[in-house]
Amino acid sequence: ANRRSSRRQSSLTRPLMASVDLNSAGLTAFPDLPPDVETLELYANKIKKVPPSIGALTRLQVLNAFNNQIGLTLPNEIGTLSSLVEVNLAANRLAVLKDAHFAAWGNVEVLNLNDNNLTSVGSLAPLTSLRELRLYGNQLSALPKLAATMAALAILEIHKNRIETAGAPDEYFEATPALERLSIWGNQLTELPSSLSSCPKLVGLQAQSNPLTSLPDGPWPTTLEALFLQETALQALPSSLQSCRRLRRVNIEGVGCDDRLAAALERLVVSKENGIFWDRRGGMRKGQ
Repeated sequence: ANRRSSRRQSSLTRPLMASVDLNSAGLTAFPDLPPDVETLELYANKIKKVPPSIGALTRLQVLNAFNNQIGLTLPNEIGTLSSLVEVNLAANRLAVLKDAHFAAWGNVEVLNLNDNNLTSVGSLAPLTSLRELRLYGNQLSALPKLAATMAALAILEIHKNRIETAGAPDEYFEATPALERLSIWGNQLTELPSSLSSCPKLVGLQAQSNPLTSLPDGPWPTTLEALFLQETALQALPSSLQSCRRLRRVNIEGVGCDDRLAAALERLVVSKENGIFWDRRGGMRKGQ
C-alpha cells in the first residue's frame, strides 16, 4: 500500500493527469517541477527536505514521497495545497508536524505518515474527506486531533506508537461513525475509549500488546468480525461480545475471562468456514 498511491477513480471518470514519475531516480534534492503537475511520484530516493516552493504546485493531487530521508518537519507551504487527494510521506524521518501543514487539506482522502519519527502531529481537523489514515511506527503519545465529525474515515492504523490512556479521550471515536478497521496494538493503553464500541460499522479491532485492564462494556457493533486481544492484562471480557455473530477471527490468548463466555466466543468463530480462534492458552481451532 505504501509503494504506490492507490488510484480510486477509473480512467473513465478521472482526466489524464500531468504526471511526473521520478521513483528510484537517485535524487538527493527535491526536483524543479512544472506548476501544472498533478501527480508526483518520488518514492525510493534520498531526498532530505521538501522546499517551500512546493506551495507553487497548486494543482497537485497525488504526492508520493515514500521511502526518502525527509527530516524533522515540512514547510508550511505544503498545507496550502488544497487539491491534494492522496499523500504518502511514509518511511521518512519526520519528527514534528503542525496545524499549518494540514490547513487546506480538505480534499485529502488517504494520508500515510507511518514509519517516521513523529512525536506530535498537528490537528487533522481540516481533513474532513479522509478515508484512510496511517500513523503506525512513530513515537506518538496521543491520538491525533480530529474534526467533530470525520464522516468518511474507515481505516485508522496507529499501532506501534506510545499512545497512553490519557491521550485517547473516551469520546474520541464519536467523530468516526464510518470506522471499519482500527489497528491500535503495541501502545501503552490500559483502556480503550468507550466510544469505540458505538462505531456501527466496525469490522476489525487489533488491540493486542497493550497493558489493557478492561474493554468498553458495549454493546459492541454486530458488524465485528476480527478481535485481537492477546498480550494484554485483561481479566474479563464484556458479555455483549456474544452478540457479535459475525466474529471469525478472535485471539484471547492470556486473557482471563469467564469460561462460559470464552466457550461461546469459540463456538461463534469455529462455526464459520475459515474461522480461527485462539483460546486463553494459545491453542488454535479452525472452523470447517
